Amino acid sequence: MVLITYVITSEVFVKLAVIQQKILDNFDENLSSLSEKIKEAVSYGAEVICLSECFAGEDISPERGAKVLDFLSKVASKNKVSIITGNVIFSNPEGETKEFSAVINRTGKIIGLQEKISSPFCSNKVTEDGKLNLIDTDLGKIIILSQLDCIDGSIEEEIISLEPDLIVMQFSSVSLLESEAVKELALSRSLGEANVVITASLVGKIGDRVCLGNSFIAFQGEIITEAAGNESVMVVELDSSRFFKYKGLRETVVMPDLLKQKFERERYLAGGI
Repeated sequence: MVLITYVITSEVFVKLAVIQQKILDNFDENLSSLSEKIKEAVSYGAEVICLSECFAGEDISPERGAKVLDFLSKVASKNKVSIITGNVIFSNPEGETKEFSAVINRTGKIIGLQEKISSPFCSNKVTEDGKLNLIDTDLGKIIILSQLDCIDGSIEEEIISLEPDLIVMQFSSVSLLESEAVKELALSRSLGEANVVITASLVGKIGDRVCLGNSFIAFQGEIITEAAGNESVMVVELDSSRFFKYKGLRETVVMPDLLKQKFERERYLAGGI
C-alpha cells in the first residue's frame, strides 16, 4: 500500500517516505523485502526514506549490523536516495559494542550517527553513555530518537538546546491508548521543539510484542499523513521554506502519563534503574 499526501509547497521541498514494515523471520528475506519497499518509495519520488527502529529484526549482532549498513549503503547509492536507519549494532575500533541509527546519503556514504541513550526494545538492554546530536540532512537538522528515548522526559531540555528542524521518533505502539499518547506527544513536539515530527513504526509481531502500525508525520501541530495498520509506504512533500524560525521560543513538552509509566517499566525490565 502506498499513501501519498501532498503539502502546499513552494520551490523548497523534499519528498520524504516512511516505510511501515512487518518483520520477517528470515534475516536475508527481511532485507530483500525492505529493498523492494525502498524501490517502491523511490518510484514515487522519495528523496529521503525513514525506517522504523527494529527494521532489521531482533537478532542484530555486530556482524549482522555491518552487513545491514553495507546493504543499505548499496541500496541508497543504487537508488540515489538518502536513508535514515533504525537500530544498527556494530563494534568500534576499541572493541566496544555500540547501538546507533545512521543517516546514509544518496551516494551511499554514512553522514551521521545517533547513538542510543536507552537501547531499543529489540535489544533488551540499557545503555547510559549515549548522547543526542544533530545530523545535517536534506530535511534540515534532525534528531533521531529510539523507542525509549522518545519517552524519556529527562532529555527534553537537551532536545530544546539542540534546536532541531525535525525529530524522528522510532516508536511502535502496542495498544490504541499508547498510540494516542504518542500522537499527543508528537503533536506537542511539532509545536514546541521542531517543525516536523516523524513517527516510524513497525506493524505485526516482533518477539513477544504485536505492533499496531502507527506511523505518521506531524507538521506544526497537525498530522499531515498517517498509515493504516498494515504494511505501507507513506510519501509526503515537506516544504522547508515554511519551517518556523523559533528564535528562542522553543518549549519542552509534557510527557503523557501513560508514556512515563511505559518508560519506567521498560527500563526496569531491561535492567535499568
